[in-house]
Amino acid sequence: MRDLPWGQLNFLQTTDTHGWHAGHLQEAQYSADWGDYISFATRMREKADKDGVDLLLIDTGDRIEGNGLYDASSPKGQYTYDIFKEQDIDVICTGNHELYEIDAAAREYDQTVPNFKDRYLASNLDYIKRTGEIVPMAQRYRTFTTKNQGIRVLAFGFLFDFKGNGNNTVVQPVEETIKEEWFQQAIREDVDLFLVAGHVMPRGPEYKAIYKAIRSQKWDTPIQFFGGHSHIRDFTKYDSKAYGLQSGRYMETIGWMSIDGIKGQGKQELEVVNQELEPSTKSKEEALTKKRKELMYLQHKIQKALLNREFAPKPEDMDQISGYISKIESYASIELSVIQGTKIHKVLKSVFKLDNIPRDAEFHIKSRCQALYDKFHEAISLGGDYVAIQANMNFQRRYIDNNLFGFYHHTGLDSTTFPTEHGKRVSTHIRKARSALKLDHTYGCAPKDLWLNRAPYPSNDSILTWLENDVLPAIVTNKERKDVPRLAIANTGAMRFDIFKGPFTRDTTFIVSPFLSKFQYIKDVPYSSAKSVIGLINNGGPIFSGGNLDMSLLSVPEQISIQQDIIAPQISLDEKSSSFSNQRPLSKEPDLIPGYTTTDDLGKDGDDTVHSPISFYRVPNCIQAPIAFPSSDPEIVDLVFIDFTQPWVLLALKFLGESYEKIHVKNYTDETFTELISAWIQENWKQDCGDKEEEEGWEII
Repeated sequence: MRDLPWGQLNFLQTTDTHGWHAGHLQEAQYSADWGDYISFATRMREKADKDGVDLLLIDTGDRIEGNGLYDASSPKGQYTYDIFKEQDIDVICTGNHELYEIDAAAREYDQTVPNFKDRYLASNLDYIKRTGEIVPMAQRYRTFTTKNQGIRVLAFGFLFDFKGNGNNTVVQPVEETIKEEWFQQAIREDVDLFLVAGHVMPRGPEYKAIYKAIRSQKWDTPIQFFGGHSHIRDFTKYDSKAYGLQSGRYMETIGWMSIDGIKGQGKQELEVVNQELEPSTKSKEEALTKKRKELMYLQHKIQKALLNREFAPKPEDMDQISGYISKIESYASIELSVIQGTKIHKVLKSVFKLDNIPRDAEFHIKSRCQALYDKFHEAISLGGDYVAIQANMNFQRRYIDNNLFGFYHHTGLDSTTFPTEHGKRVSTHIRKARSALKLDHTYGCAPKDLWLNRAPYPSNDSILTWLENDVLPAIVTNKERKDVPRLAIANTGAMRFDIFKGPFTRDTTFIVSPFLSKFQYIKDVPYSSAKSVIGLINNGGPIFSGGNLDMSLLSVPEQISIQQDIIAPQISLDEKSSSFSNQRPLSKEPDLIPGYTTTDDLGKDGDDTVHSPISFYRVPNCIQAPIAFPSSDPEIVDLVFIDFTQPWVLLALKFLGESYEKIHVKNYTDETFTELISAWIQENWKQDCGDKEEEEGWEII
């Protein structure tokens, strides 16, 4: 397992949790719940305070829709809003899923915003009150100073240019927002770091526009972006002092970010240094004497800890040594006479030549000492009066698999010392909420694993093939038109997750498809036109962009960023499934569990847990099932589709020469798509799994 690299300023990020705050009960490597995350954040903050550095928590939206814990209650989110607010998040913003439904947006404004007060940011989002008054969803930005390092932060909270929101919210395009006076004034403020949190893909046009706007006024100030929406792990470099992190989906990933080299107002970790030095002085000679004393002190401390002949360097001393090196890096310049008089350059040279320094992967002591030595050596060779020390910015990231074994490793604690009372209370609340919602009630038994993107479509292992061949023909029925041939269209984004072999519970229903969508139809459509709709929608093209329709909303979010299939070395799907059933203890050479193997702008070492790779196969925007067709092609059909796809269907028909409008669209089913799938499961997979462990699902962690 890869350790977490700490810096002056550190972050934990969640995004696109979609109600998975109970963790993954069927995947042990992602099985930590929100209470466990609260304990983890608390322990990491304790460590940060001890080391004199800062830790901030970020959440970038899409907290709802996707799990029974949110979707099974009435009203939705009856328990989750209270669960989520227990985490002490420093910057939080809105996702698009908070805005699809009018009542969801109202709950966001009435509950989540007050829960987080000034930490909730909405830079380009307004809310329309019941009175008709338009107000910001939350404040546009905030400034604050970190408590340990004294880093002055200015934070924004953005949403991508979303157009599918309900009529009680207004999303202003980012390009318009950054022209507003308040934003232009904000980016001119004197701060140490700009923090841009948003439900925005780090590589998307919105963040590029914000980056350019900030750089137009602050060409050298560090910028840290946090993104979301496309459900992937990603890290993006804009320039040497501007980076973006995106931390996956569904409580599978806790993102970690660290920054070193920020010139803040003060470092609590170095108070011991300052306390032992003389008070600040005004004259040049006194300043030189003070700096010489400081360097002698730092040289002595580094030499004693790392170059001692009596004992080897101690791991527990490395965070303090890192602080001493940070102090040297923080000088604007050091006079050559001071360097030569203190011999600090010789100590640094001896340090980076050491064969082994404990926790060097975490603190990078050897490389930092060599960088300083190289500057000193070059200056001594060239002559001159001083050496310019401009601390290099260092941005690092990790993607933490969300499980307790990883949390224990990163905190250095165990099952006894890790949990906090607060975290345990929240975990208990989650269990009680699941019990009240009867989420472990079994509807049937899935006979095999069915994959959304881990198996190709079409194939026998694809959940979309199963939906197309088995489910849609059975559920897309209307008593009055049951004998009319019909084409049933469903967008692939209506399916949100895989089905695992074994118990299919009430919770699974919402995990697989959580939305309120129903089937609509247009009756008696010429088959010659109806059969071409699916092809047009799947091929996309200018007819839809001209209609201001975003094709990416139809399919799974991951495909926004993953533009081609990723095919891993062949491992049987049964083997993959069984690999997830147990979280094995760490060992020197553990068997690799299939999981994330991320490649980003910093390389391939971002995942905290080393995995064997899994495949990702792209899927079409929509699938289609012909139902009740005669032996030959019919003249007319009912064109049935999920209501979410209506704008695309109507535009495709118009392109095909048909003149259908919204008034021609009628409801085809009274039940939601989710309810229809649930009924199919109860009828067709009603056999007993012979496995009683589903009632004890909480024991897997």
